[in-house]
Amino acid sequence: MSNTNKISRDTRKIVWLRIRQLDILHPEAQRPYRKQWAQKIADNFDPDAVDIIKVGPPNGTLNKEGEEIHHVIDGQHRVAAMIILKWDDQKVPCHYNSGTSTVADYAHQFDLHNTSKTVEFLDRLLVRVTAGPDLYPDECAVSEIVANLGLDFDRRNNSPRHIQAASACMDVYLGTGTGMKKSGPYPEVFERTLTVIESAWGAETKNFHAVGIKAIGHLLTRWPAVDTDRMIEQLAAIPAGSTGFVGAARTQRDLANIPLGTAAVQVLIRMHNKRLSPAHRIEWSTP
Repeated sequence: MSNTNKISRDTRKIVWLRIRQLDILHPEAQRPYRKQWAQKIADNFDPDAVDIIKVGPPNGTLNKEGEEIHHVIDGQHRVAAMIILKWDDQKVPCHYNSGTSTVADYAHQFDLHNTSKTVEFLDRLLVRVTAGPDLYPDECAVSEIVANLGLDFDRRNNSPRHIQAASACMDVYLGTGTGMKKSGPYPEVFERTLTVIESAWGAETKNFHAVGIKAIGHLLTRWPAVDTDRMIEQLAAIPAGSTGFVGAARTQRDLANIPLGTAAVQVLIRMHNKRLSPAHRIEWSTP
């Protein structure tokens, strides 16, 4: 899903910039700012741990002192911590990449420099979408399908039709995860999965639970001939909707001592087979 850095190392150099010259000029190329994380860094501040801040070239934006501002590619919470400490006029070493000029470049550089698990999958997906389909075709395809259904990944929009389970969405689209026969992509399966969930339970965020997304996507990938209209009716009849389904999956997990994902698919299969003749039933098996 990821790609290599297209920007030559010859375009990089170390420069010393004041904290007040550093800002997030392109929020869509960054993960959301978390005040509590910046405050934690400030409360336990160690000047030797600041490390190099990665920035792009100035774009003409000036601060109140008339100095050029650089977009922060990596290090926004360290910069924010020093602002909290009122160290705005202090200079810090910055890794200056003059070959980074577009918002897509900034997003790609963020993804390359932030490989730790502290970056949530959803935040990474949104940044990769900003970087564009040439670098991240799968993430952009998933985002487009979500948008075409009138849904939304971006929690910054405060949408009532927001999906948080981005990793589960990618698993269904790519056909990856426990029990999958082969890799995708499976755009039609992913679209059917979201349509089934919305039709059965509604488009509120809580209904797009990772367990439900992956289980329904798994079923539709392995058994594409399943009658989705009938599935929607059965899912809609579950008491408490999505919450009730996840609860049933957890109960099956505990009873059978199996992974939650496997248990959720088994719940769906049992539901599907209800009142069907043996010839029309489906049976769980590990590929």
